[in-house]
Amino acid sequence: MKKYFSLLFTILVFSFATGCVPKVQDNESNTNKNTQTQAKIYNSVADYMDETDVSDLGTGVLEISREKNELSFEMDIAISPKLDYLFQNTKNEFYFNIKDATEEEKLKKLWIKNPMPIKCDLDKMKNGKYTIREKMKLKPDISSEDAQELLKPENYYFQVLDEDKKEVSAVIGLDTGILEYVNDEPYNPESADLDKLINHLEPDLKISRDKNELSFEMNIALSSELEDVVLNIKNEFYFNIADATEEGKFKKTWLKVPIPIKGDLEKLKNGKFTIWQKIEIKPDVSAEEIRELLNPNNYVLEVLDENKHPIVAISSWVSAFELN
Repeated sequence: MKKYFSLLFTILVFSFATGCVPKVQDNESNTNKNTQTQAKIYNSVADYMDETDVSDLGTGVLEISREKNELSFEMDIAISPKLDYLFQNTKNEFYFNIKDATEEEKLKKLWIKNPMPIKCDLDKMKNGKYTIREKMKLKPDISSEDAQELLKPENYYFQVLDEDKKEVSAVIGLDTGILEYVNDEPYNPESADLDKLINHLEPDLKISRDKNELSFEMNIALSSELEDVVLNIKNEFYFNIADATEEGKFKKTWLKVPIPIKGDLEKLKNGKFTIWQKIEIKPDVSAEEIRELLNPNNYVLEVLDENKHPIVAISSWVSAFELN
């Protein structure tokens, strides 16, 4: 099973998935101790690697050198704070490996034996950076053409292997570094709970206009599973209506950006609640722009963490209150 990275950003980590509510203790020190978020322990990297992408694990350019009948690989990898958190809380061992990416693995036929996968040693990681080095023995009768192909980074790909040394994720295109795409923002497991909204929240958006003011009314339905999660999130979170048009052209018609709406769980009734948001628009907006401003498909619902940073954006407006 191979999973090649794309630019979709969807790691789902649920530190409160059990739905347990911390008990209130008379002793303040015991209260603080019991309300701390406990890290979830994963048995294997296979439990989460298929939910990672280029924002979590990036590779530098694969450096290849040859000395007589030995080929040496060296490559930097970058790991996001999210993935580092997952790695640190994984019980079983896991490995990195460089593998032949050519058609029918023609380069593999030039090796005396396959290289040994490299066990990941998290103690060697510095500031989210990790360097892997690997060597392989070559057969003595290699042609000059094959020797050139052996030195091309694009002929290989990078693997993450589980405890059984089975591939759980892979990165291709090792001739182009993608280290800069890795997210280096601090990771908060509590905020990560909100990622679950993308599969368990359904919004229904209605838009009206009164002179130079747009009003948004949005009914939101949460699944019973999500309701259990959000009721145990300690930090605040917010909802926001955002311009989804190309180059944010609607935003240019607004007098000011709307203020995000705090997710007020006290207003949550049977997994349902309604939020309202208003936007003042400029007086010189054309009739064509007005029609577009009233089209729900030109907006997305953003879910923001406690720092008002977007976590997920939902652009599919559906009939609300259909979740179980």
